[in-house]
Amino acid sequence: MDAPGTFARKHSVQGAKWNPAYHAQLQKYVANINYLTGHAYAFARFILLHEVDIDNSIIFKQFGYSFFYDVFLYCAEREDEREARNEDALARRTVILSYRDKYVDLSKLKLRKYQPLSAVANYVAKSMLTAYKNNVLLRFGETWRRAVNLKLDTKSKTVDLVDKLTHEGKSKPYIREQCQVQIWTPARHAKEVLRSRRPVATTADEQTVISFITPVLNCYPVGYEFKGDDIYWDCKASPEHHVKAFIMLNQCLVAGDSSCIQALPLRRSWVYAHVPINTMILANHIFEEKYCPVTDKQPAVSPDKPAALAYKPAVSSDEPGMPADKPDVLSDKPRKLKKPPKRYTEEEYWARVVDLKLRSFKDHMCHKFNGYIMTDGVSITVVRKNKEMLATKAAKAADLKRKRKEQAQEQPSAQRARLVVQPPMPSQQQPPILSQQQPPIQSQQQPPIQSQQQPPIQSQQQPPIQPQQQPLMPSQQLPLMPSQQLPPMPSQQLPPMPSQQLPPMPSQQLPPMLSHLPPMPSQHILTPLQQPPMLIPLQQQPPMPSQHMPMSQQSPMPSMTSQQEQQPWMQVVQQAQEAWHAWQACLSVEQAWHVWQEWLLAQPAQPPAQQAQLPAQNTKKRRPAQPRQKAECQYIDELSQATLQSTAGRCVLIDPGRRDLLFAMHEDSSIEDKQLYRYMRNQQRKETRVTRFKKILKKVKPVDIAAAERSLGAGSCVKPDLVLFKEYLKARAQVADKLTRFYNETHTEHPTSTHQIHMFKTSEPQSFPLHRKLRLSAYINQKQADQRLIKKLQDEFGPNAVIVIGDWSAPMNRFHEPIRGKGWRMLLKRAGFEVYLIKEYLTSKTCPNCYGQLSNTRYVPNPRPFRHTKRPMVKCHGLLGCQSQKCLESIGKIEDDKECESEGEKKEKVQRWWNRDLAAVLNFRHILFSLRETGFAPTRFQRKQPTEAPKAPRVVSGMCPSYTDYSAVPHGPYSSGAQKIPSMRPPLVCRTFNNPTIESAIRDISSSIKDPDWQQLFSNIFPNTLDTTVAWHNSSAPFTFLVTGDITAQWIRDSSNQVLPYLPYTATDSALSMLVLGLINMQAEELDAYPFGNAFQPPTRSGLKPTQNGIGVNLNVFPKFDNKAVFEAKFEIDSFASFFQVSSSYWRATRDARFIYNEAWESAVSKILDIIVLLQQPTYNGRVLNKPVVGYTRLTSEAKETQFGSGLGNPVKYTGMVRTLFRPSDDATILPFLVPANAFLCVELEHLSNMLKILRVFPDIRDKAMKLASQIRSGINKHGVAMHATHGKVFAYEVDGYGSVLLTDDANGPSLLSMPYLGFVNASHPVYQNTRNMVLSFEDNPWYFDGSYIRGLGSPHTSYLKVWPMAVAMRGMTSDNSEEVKECLDMILASTSGLGLIHESVSVSDGKDYTRSWFAWGNTFVSQFVVDAITRFPGII
Repeated sequence: MDAPGTFARKHSVQGAKWNPAYHAQLQKYVANINYLTGHAYAFARFILLHEVDIDNSIIFKQFGYSFFYDVFLYCAEREDEREARNEDALARRTVILSYRDKYVDLSKLKLRKYQPLSAVANYVAKSMLTAYKNNVLLRFGETWRRAVNLKLDTKSKTVDLVDKLTHEGKSKPYIREQCQVQIWTPARHAKEVLRSRRPVATTADEQTVISFITPVLNCYPVGYEFKGDDIYWDCKASPEHHVKAFIMLNQCLVAGDSSCIQALPLRRSWVYAHVPINTMILANHIFEEKYCPVTDKQPAVSPDKPAALAYKPAVSSDEPGMPADKPDVLSDKPRKLKKPPKRYTEEEYWARVVDLKLRSFKDHMCHKFNGYIMTDGVSITVVRKNKEMLATKAAKAADLKRKRKEQAQEQPSAQRARLVVQPPMPSQQQPPILSQQQPPIQSQQQPPIQSQQQPPIQSQQQPPIQPQQQPLMPSQQLPLMPSQQLPPMPSQQLPPMPSQQLPPMPSQQLPPMLSHLPPMPSQHILTPLQQPPMLIPLQQQPPMPSQHMPMSQQSPMPSMTSQQEQQPWMQVVQQAQEAWHAWQACLSVEQAWHVWQEWLLAQPAQPPAQQAQLPAQNTKKRRPAQPRQKAECQYIDELSQATLQSTAGRCVLIDPGRRDLLFAMHEDSSIEDKQLYRYMRNQQRKETRVTRFKKILKKVKPVDIAAAERSLGAGSCVKPDLVLFKEYLKARAQVADKLTRFYNETHTEHPTSTHQIHMFKTSEPQSFPLHRKLRLSAYINQKQADQRLIKKLQDEFGPNAVIVIGDWSAPMNRFHEPIRGKGWRMLLKRAGFEVYLIKEYLTSKTCPNCYGQLSNTRYVPNPRPFRHTKRPMVKCHGLLGCQSQKCLESIGKIEDDKECESEGEKKEKVQRWWNRDLAAVLNFRHILFSLRETGFAPTRFQRKQPTEAPKAPRVVSGMCPSYTDYSAVPHGPYSSGAQKIPSMRPPLVCRTFNNPTIESAIRDISSSIKDPDWQQLFSNIFPNTLDTTVAWHNSSAPFTFLVTGDITAQWIRDSSNQVLPYLPYTATDSALSMLVLGLINMQAEELDAYPFGNAFQPPTRSGLKPTQNGIGVNLNVFPKFDNKAVFEAKFEIDSFASFFQVSSSYWRATRDARFIYNEAWESAVSKILDIIVLLQQPTYNGRVLNKPVVGYTRLTSEAKETQFGSGLGNPVKYTGMVRTLFRPSDDATILPFLVPANAFLCVELEHLSNMLKILRVFPDIRDKAMKLASQIRSGINKHGVAMHATHGKVFAYEVDGYGSVLLTDDANGPSLLSMPYLGFVNASHPVYQNTRNMVLSFEDNPWYFDGSYIRGLGSPHTSYLKVWPMAVAMRGMTSDNSEEVKECLDMILASTSGLGLIHESVSVSDGKDYTRSWFAWGNTFVSQFVVDAITRFPGII
């Protein structure tokens, strides 16, 4: 962990062993600075309320640190008048001084002479500016929205509408919806309109709000623009620019009889606050000496006599060297600073008042005491700073001092003029800022630096430069040249410039300043003249008119010493001359700027010059972009998998809150073994004794003090009203002395300890200021309570626990203290715990059991007695209810809840009640486990991204031909091999999904292939799915619709297999992972709507037109389906398996389980498992026909297109397997138990169950899937194996459970040949080897064909004597023989028919006889085979 910048440790004054001889000076200093600081806040408010109505106010233009610095110093009287270094300071101080007499008369401020206050003013100014900024940051946006609600009267409108609809008997959801439509949405739109600097109204309400807010918008300077054109963004980025608008906004609220927010911070506490003491303040105010530190030239002591730093408290105040008397607090006559007897080091200064041997003052690790403390006279906070930070700061200060010294030496003393602030004249309220007789500030004039290689420029030979003759261009955009490195450039070698001069460019015609263009830093610029162009010094250029763009300072360029380094600049000079000629030849101003910008854009990038600040614009200087630094705690979802796994069993999940400050639960906690710890606010109050201290303070407060406080009033100092504030100042002046004495001179009654009496060297017992003493005691008690909390956490969860704490925190609200966020995290980190943040989005609103939404509907008696009359019943914040049936079943009983609502009615629904904090930490555990297993948080806890607008189909566009036609014709270039494979990828603009990761993979894999024909073919087929079939993709939802090729429909089986080759790349490519994730979501949505379909139409939101399926005529299918959503309803169980396959495969590749928490996915899986159970049942239940589940018949001339038995198929007997109506080839089954499809389903059910087991979700689905997989596997082993006369035991292709078997195989997968590829058996399994021999036998398999062109499996789908290249690839993937694999590769290469793509089927004797030139699944599957072959057998092709 990186060391923090500062480290503070608090003591009492006695604990720090403060020297008693300087105790009085310390109390005097604390009283004086608190007195001045309180008046500085009030004086600043007084000035700002006067200036808020003045247009172009100097104060608001210069609002910042300098303003508060001057305000603080003008609360005191100085012997010397301070000098202003520039006109801005003079103007600002003149305005401040003009208000001082008025403020003194009202507030009775005593203008005293103090010791030097510059060091104190620096701290106070920074703290005041921070207070104003934080006030705008926290409250401006809220107040802006409140003003809109006030003007639109949303509160009363809502109440009236609710009463009206309730009286009409409308339901609560309807009432909420109407409030949303009629009131809340228009108000939200009005707030969105008011974000802009120049809002444009579209409705009457918006016009009303704009007219109400217009005075506030007019507060900003003319030309000021909001950052991002968003006022909410700009008030966070530049809060100091919105102070005046914040004041005006509160004035608008007050005018509308609404409560306002404190727009101008004011110190209202009378208890002395902590004030700073550094070494200079210590010398001037405590020792009352001039600050004379040791410098390098003046050592403190001689080397032979080192100074002793031991702490030696004085015996009494009468000792030599100590002050003879103790000045009174707030003395009008401060002691004159005396010269110290010698120069002191920083350590010697502090050794005179504190004991530097104390632990707090010693170096600790990387922190060092740097002579800085904070004190209120009772406690002392010792600040130690990071040594590296101190060293960097010292180096910067030394460098700045050196630069200033060099500038002072170079600048003549006559030009270093200063401006003196004149006191206000009695006859005028406010004098003019600048007198007409006052001379302006003289700018420095330096002679031009002449190059040693270039002859000096003879200015007398040149005509005088007239401003109207020179084109007006911003000088910061001109290229500059280092004068001393310029090569000689004789003027006669340069082409003459045209004598015609360009007209001057009016300011309104100037294009925007090219601030992003880097200038070439130097001291000269190129200028077009009537003479040949020469280099003219920048100082000799005529002044740029003020209405044009200002000049910026140029950065010096590193010197060039070699001719090689000079050469690029010579080329720049030559290009500049050409650019100037072109610039002068332009006919218009716009053309001239275009030429000049083109030349500037062509120059090499250099560090940008410092931009000149434009008036009336938001030009706040910002630091250059830096790499994002780590937060104080890292988020748990940003950790690597290795780190997440290392925290297993050690994580403690903590939810911070208001009443339960910390609700902690161990990740291994269970109902039986609860490992919980709650740290309550009441417990904290008891340990810190805050309540007891409040009672003490209330007891000691006299009646007259309470009356004095009431006389000040609360509203007079909150409302931004000048009249009320003047009254407040008068009332404050009358009671200030009384309240100050009470709050700072009321002492404790108990005496000091013996140690303290001995330390003060007095026999009189001492006491302490009560209020400051209790404040210190509360702080100490808080620290002790924190240490007890740490000890308790270590005892409960172990010292090696990993803290995972919620990131939610809230500021102080009415009746509630702020939630401690960063404070808890830093406390736990300092205690040695590993601390990580976790996003709390929806964690306390989601049921940890059923993942439904929790609602807050329980009413309890109002815990605040003083509000019982108005609201006797309130909602219980800590209890949330879940009404889902799943939760009610899990508790095992129906609860009798008799709590009443506000109207006294009983609740209608029984709910399961959750403690809000318990629900949050349980959901934390869900997130933690999901991150470990998947790398992602569950989808229900992720913020929803805005959905994209529907996109037009990208398969066919106006410029791109249909790929069906494109794939039927070869395209060049061709490969250099014997096959001359064409290039069949569509043009880049016509590809449906471009992905650089896949392009890189194509290059990498192709480099491993030696055969040029295979290189070209692989480049065609591997990206074919992405190039041609992504018909619609919404990356934000995400959803993806993949067509199978020449049909605009999505097959579940085909689309799943089409993306499998890309899964290895999804872990590192987010765009590719979103594509696959979108496909899973799309399939889930389709199967959830109609689980019996095998192909689906594109969704309506995609913008794609549905395809008319010709076979839908004379079709009888049950359950019924919508042909606008379902393309084909042939029930195939391999569609279920394919859906499970792509889901589990994607999860294994990416560990992204977001799809699981998609409601459609869970619903689709549940429906599929229920259907599987139904389809396991036999056809007959005894002598009765079981209720049909699915059926399909149609009027056709081919038997393979319809089913037997009125669409139910042949009868079956129970085997454990699942019956199906159609094969993967979309042909009807003969016997309903398709063995390879059941094997595929069995494997994917096992994968599904294992995935859900690891993710610890959906236990019912997990167990049911594993049970079904076991039943199917048992059924295949028992009923799916038959005895072949030649090959012995083989897997049958189809069975019915009655003993009928079909011994064959089909080319389409899943097939018997693919069973090792599916994962059901190993390739060496004896039954599979027998089956393989049977399948690949021309004699024993009727659908195996052997010809002169190709041999392999065919299918009834494509009739006789046609082999599927996919089946040839499957043969190669399931073979361990390299020769057989090489043979399969050669046959596939020869089967492309010269088109460079894989066809569905090819004739065994004629390569030109094929089906489907565009078959995306076949292309990607063969590419998968190629990758597998070159991996197992390198160099095979």
